[in-house]
Parts: sequence; structure tokens; C-alpha cells
Amino acid sequence: MEARNLDDIATLMTVVQQGSFSAAAKNLGLTRSAVGKRIARLEERLQVRLLQRNTRNLSLTEEGQLFAERCAAALEELEFAEQLLAQRHAQPSGRLKISLPVEWGRLYFKRLLPAYLARYPKVELDVSLTDRYVDLIGESVDLAVRIGTLPHDSSLLARPLGQQIMSLCAAPDYLKHHGTPQHLSDLAQHNCLHYRREGRPLAWHFQVNGKAEYFNGRGCFHADSGEMLAQAALAAVGLVQLPHYLVQSHLDSGSLIALLPENQSAGVPIQILYPSRKQLSPKIRSFVDFVAEEVVARGGLKKTDAA
Repeated sequence: MEARNLDDIATLMTVVQQGSFSAAAKNLGLTRSAVGKRIARLEERLQVRLLQRNTRNLSLTEEGQLFAERCAAALEELEFAEQLLAQRHAQPSGRLKISLPVEWGRLYFKRLLPAYLARYPKVELDVSLTDRYVDLIGESVDLAVRIGTLPHDSSLLARPLGQQIMSLCAAPDYLKHHGTPQHLSDLAQHNCLHYRREGRPLAWHFQVNGKAEYFNGRGCFHADSGEMLAQAALAAVGLVQLPHYLVQSHLDSGSLIALLPENQSAGVPIQILYPSRKQLSPKIRSFVDFVAEEVVARGGLKKTDAA
């Protein structure tokens, strides 16, 4: 498309926004006659009348309305492209409010956050650790890392980081006194330590013949801390299902024993969420890109990393 054609379209949109040729001419720094010639040239090229005009009123024709709607979207895209390039050269700065899952945030981001600040010293981080699914827009949160399948929200974008793998395990002393479960049906006979979110214990997840199975057991201890549940399992209180990263060292040392590995649940997605691109400032983009770089540098999030 010739540059002159873009000028004509931009002139039409200015006329529509300003409501008259005279106001559009003033806005564009042109004469009223020049504005009229551009509109006439555009109509001639399209072979359609775009504006109904007389001495008092100016309005879009039906064809003009359809054309203007499409042009508005196209010009918005061009404006965004311009802003995007400008932002890439801007130094990230200002306050960045982040929401992270409690356990995963503590262990995975304890090194990453200082490294980010070392690269972008003009950014101020405000970090909240919670397993609650925060409303990013309503609570003015810039971005969040969340685990699991989330409801579709067209106002947010998601960038995958990896998957969380869960492991069922128990201490050797517990198994010595209570027996080792051989099938999922055996779990009902054991003391089950469940993670609690928002006052409710979460079901354990398993895979049986390629299908998801869920189990809610009875037990003497629930908590909203994975580390606390891991310590209870180490003390031979009962069985526990936790993210693999929390128990890997204990499994490696033999202080915890993995159970029913053939029924290990499928991984659930870990993703970083942030507002739609119109709100994507340099500080948000830099953080999202930085986290993604770290994931790639480490060869992706493995089950030992995910929480």
C-alpha cells in the first residue's frame, strides 16, 4: 500500500473522530480543502461513498462505517507496533507487583529475584507469596506464576514455564508399622496427610490406565504448607503426596520411600500470567523474558524444579 493511501485513511479517521472537516484540518495541520481532497481521493479509489455530508451534519455511510471499523483496528495495531519497538529500548523501571505460589516461590525464585534486580536495578519488586488465584486486574498485580489449568481470561496472556509432578511417599518407619500400599484401594487404610487450600484439603491425583483418578483420604494432619507436611511424613505420621521438588532429597537419601510410581499423576502446567499486550510495560516484559531465559538455561523445568 502506498504511503499516500495510508495518509488518506488516517485523514478519514481523524474526520470521524473530530466530527468535521474543519476540526480535522486543524488537528492535522492541513487546510480544509486538503482534507476534502484526501477524502474524495479515497472514495474514488474505493469506488464507494464513505461520508454523508452537508453544511450542518457529517456521518458515515453504511459502507463507511464498516470500513472505518476495520481501519481503526488496523491503525491500533500499527500504533501498538510503534510502542512495542519504543518499549524495547526503554530501561525497565518502577514498582513491579508479583504474585507467586508459596512453596515454589520460596525455593525457585529465591535466587532468580536477586539476579533479576542485579540486571535491572531501576525496578522495585513487591512480591506476595500465596496459593490463592489472585485477580491480576482487580488487585493491581502486574504478573503471577500459577500452577494448574486456569479459567480462560481474554484480558490475560500466559507463558508456559514447565510442569509440576507430584510424588506419593512415606517414611520407612511408617511403612514398617502400617504396611506398604500396593494398590490405590489400599490408601483408604492409611493415615493421609493432605495439603489444605482455602480451608479445604486437596484431593490426591493419580493416573490409572491413562485416566485421572482422585482420592480424598482421612488423616490426623492437614496443613497449607508443603514443607510442614513433608516434615510430618519424615516423622512417620502418614502418607503424603507433594510436589517432587519438595521431597526429592528425602527420596534420594531413603528417608522417604516413593509409593505407587505406576500411578504417578500427569504433570500440570506452570505458567506466568500477565495483562494483555496493551498493558505490557518494559518492566513486565523484562521479567517475563528473564524468567523464560532462566528456564531455557536450565534446560526447562523438570520435576525436580517444579512446585
